[in-house]
Amino acid sequence: MYKIGEIVTSKEELASYISSLENAGHTIIDCKNKKILSELDIILIQENTPNDLKVICEQIWEVKSQTNAPLWILSTHFIQINRLIYLQLGADLIIDLNQEQPDSFILQMENTIKRLKKNNGSASSTDDASESSKSNSRIELFPDSLRVTIGDQKEIQLTPLEFLALSVLVENTGKLVTYEDLFQAIWKNNDKEKAYRLNNLIFHLRKKIEVDTKNPIFIKTIRSRGYMVSI
Repeated sequence: MYKIGEIVTSKEELASYISSLENAGHTIIDCKNKKILSELDIILIQENTPNDLKVICEQIWEVKSQTNAPLWILSTHFIQINRLIYLQLGADLIIDLNQEQPDSFILQMENTIKRLKKNNGSASSTDDASESSKSNSRIELFPDSLRVTIGDQKEIQLTPLEFLALSVLVENTGKLVTYEDLFQAIWKNNDKEKAYRLNNLIFHLRKKIEVDTKNPIFIKTIRSRGYMVSI
């Protein structure tokens, strides 16, 4: 039925999924030969451990530079910062293999490919509009290096937590992100000192991207409620 490209490091971990795909009539193709990427209907990349971040980022860049086919990342041990970075780089879906059974995985994949093939024209228009919008943004994020540029400034290096916080705020540009929502997106716990930790993180982030931290232009404080990025 469909040509499915794979970039995997542990075939044993994906054995049941690969077997189910083949039994459903799909062709599994190893992506070592990058020339075939443009012929594939979807590409699957396996994250073996969270420490694979740099390698996975490079693989995403290489795939996205050669094809517009859907790109899914498969793993059994995702962490939030990795997930966010993969999505920022252009991955279309993050699949947690601890939660996804082979049968539902295959149906989801087939439905995605069918929909894209049917609406290829409108999807291309949407992608063009999205890229145009990104190019006009005053804040540009670089997930592979955890850097950001503000307008015409030089790239600013951020820590992983600073980058995650800014990414969440930028994704909700013009919208309030409550203190609780932002804290949970970053740490996912109920630390008693969460107000201090969040305020301290935003303080250091502002020191890097704002000209005047007492009168911030980009990260606005909505008193007693949360933060909002204004571009």
